[in-house]
Amino acid sequence: MKNRIESAVATAEIPVEIKKQHKGFSEWNLEVAKNDHQSIVQIITDGRDINAVDNDGCRLPTMVYMSREKRPQQPHNFKAGALNALLRVSSELSNAPFILLLDCDIYEKGINGAKRWD
Repeated sequence: MKNRIESAVATAEIPVEIKKQHKGFSEWNLEVAKNDHQSIVQIITDGRDINAVDNDGCRLPTMVYMSREKRPQQPHNFKAGALNALLRVSSELSNAPFILLLDCDIYEKGINGAKRWD
């Protein structure tokens, strides 16, 4: 997804097949840039869909791609702004008691990093 977005921004053009896959791209035009665009929220997998399963047959959780709105004249507050936007989107989609955030600069050193705390 990231490569598709960067390619679209670099060429200022969205291939037709990509526009069909991701409705957020349909709103892009020549004025859209990496630091000047509207919000994009795309549900990749819907956790309520009983047919959304992995190779072992386990149901997949809800997975959402989100790119928050950015405008040159407004500060976007970096990661804090991203977390706030993610929490707002998460509360609208599921109101789940917890969320898992994966960002490009977050590294997990072991398999026990994401576990449930009672």
